[in-house]
Amino acid sequence: MGYAELFVTVMIYGVLGFGYLKYHSEQKKTTRSKIIRKSLCFFFLLNTLSLVVFVLAEKTSKVENGAIERNVQGEGEKKEEVLVSVEGMCEEIPIVINVSEKGYTQEEMEKILVREADKLGSRILGENKSRSHVSKDLHLPSDAEGLPVAIQWEQDSYKYMETTGELKEDIPEKGQKVHLTAVLTFHQGGERTAQRTWETDVMLYPPDLENKEEVLEELRRRIEKEDETGLMDDALVLPEEVDGRKVEWTTKKQISGYHILGIGSFAFLLFFWARRQKEEEKRKQRKDQLISDYPEILEQFCLLIGAGMTVKGAWLKIVGNYQERKKEMGIRPAYEEMERTCYEMQGGISEREGYENFGKRCQIQEYMRLGLLLSQNLKKGTRGLTELLSLEAIHAFEERKARARRKGEEAGTKLLAPMVMMLGIVLIIVVVPAFWSMGI
Repeated sequence: MGYAELFVTVMIYGVLGFGYLKYHSEQKKTTRSKIIRKSLCFFFLLNTLSLVVFVLAEKTSKVENGAIERNVQGEGEKKEEVLVSVEGMCEEIPIVINVSEKGYTQEEMEKILVREADKLGSRILGENKSRSHVSKDLHLPSDAEGLPVAIQWEQDSYKYMETTGELKEDIPEKGQKVHLTAVLTFHQGGERTAQRTWETDVMLYPPDLENKEEVLEELRRRIEKEDETGLMDDALVLPEEVDGRKVEWTTKKQISGYHILGIGSFAFLLFFWARRQKEEEKRKQRKDQLISDYPEILEQFCLLIGAGMTVKGAWLKIVGNYQERKKEMGIRPAYEEMERTCYEMQGGISEREGYENFGKRCQIQEYMRLGLLLSQNLKKGTRGLTELLSLEAIHAFEERKARARRKGEEAGTKLLAPMVMMLGIVLIIVVVPAFWSMGI
């Protein structure tokens, strides 16, 4: 920033300050004075911004008396864009100049090489803990960070490790000693100006196995090697340990005829048991349907016989109504047995025998009693039959209600186990946070 720019900036600050004080001291706060004060504030900020730009422009411009300031040591080279004017040829032509950092003296270079060589002992370890036991890849750097120092590595044997430090296979289990030599070269101005040698010994061991795939690959490699070297042996010896871990070998069991026989027998028994359970369930369902329809059948008999129909006529009427409603009701065992009795009587069986057979086929005490009641009253006529059927119907309805109560109690008992489980879950939800809050 030159004297002219500084003088102009100070003059502008002076004018703005004088104007602001003049209008700020006015007693009348008119709209015109407010606008002028805001304008003065704006130009004050604008002038401040221009001053900052002048200062920054001065800092970024390093060309003074035809010289560009170098970066300090360690910051590296920089690029500077300048304008060049050649008398009689060109004016203010942009050109980019690469400016190297400030150079090192011979003494400084020697000190840097000594310092960097001392660091190599820890830099090369990588994930290893010491140079006396190297089981993971080494880190062999090719340069020194932030310095023009190149590092070249040499080994007394390249059989067990790459030039980059990666471990190879076939490292002996007992370890292999390798001598490393690092040549540190200091380059300045594109030429070698200083050099130093650093040497050390490392003890290499087989690489550590970090995952399942590496372990299996190592086992396969050992088995292949043992198979090649032991062709004259009677048996192949499998490794007993890998990476310090014990190895156990087992053979995969093959299925045999005994397994098939056992599985087949078990499947047959299971099928037989399932079929028996299914038949038992069908019998139970049939019995429940028979008992459920018994009060309704008795009620129909009471109504029809009370209306003056004969027992056979009432029987045929009930069966006819069932055949008409069969699609809506579905198959009902009691009505199916009554329909079968009708076919038997049409086939020549006596009415009395048909009723008795009906009770026997149902295999339930209530229907056997109904069949016997109907067959005994054939000789006596329908006199008194209506009263007997009514009493039987009342008794059947009472039995139906008692059976419904028992089923309700059974359902409640079955729900007891889920309720106890839910209670346990609720107790866990309530008690566990309480114990956690108490630190138990």
